[in-house]
Amino acid sequence: MLTSSFRTDIPQMRVTLGANIKPENIKEGVDVILECNIKANPAVLELSWSLNDEPVLSNRSQGILFSNHSLVLQRIQRNQRGYYRCHSFNKAGKGQSEPYFLRVLCKCTRRTTIQDTDQ
Repeated sequence: MLTSSFRTDIPQMRVTLGANIKPENIKEGVDVILECNIKANPAVLELSWSLNDEPVLSNRSQGILFSNHSLVLQRIQRNQRGYYRCHSFNKAGKGQSEPYFLRVLCKCTRRTTIQDTDQ
């Protein structure tokens, strides 16, 4: 009698920042890559992203791109900060990552005033 040791697992995921991106360096106007690290058997059939539990849709003109298991946010803005999750499913079921908080710092310019000291 043949027995199968093939295990099926619903997807387990974790969101991380792309290589060489440091959280403290994420300011308005920079490009950010979020990676969805997936462990699943069988392979996932579909992958999606959410921000604050609302779907994130690919939109090239707004600089929101999907690439394999990555979410690319070009020229990020402060309104894109929040809790990101990746979601996927396979034949065993649906899964989602824990929320990953993406902080986006203000790209503030420092104003200096010059006072005339000649009186």
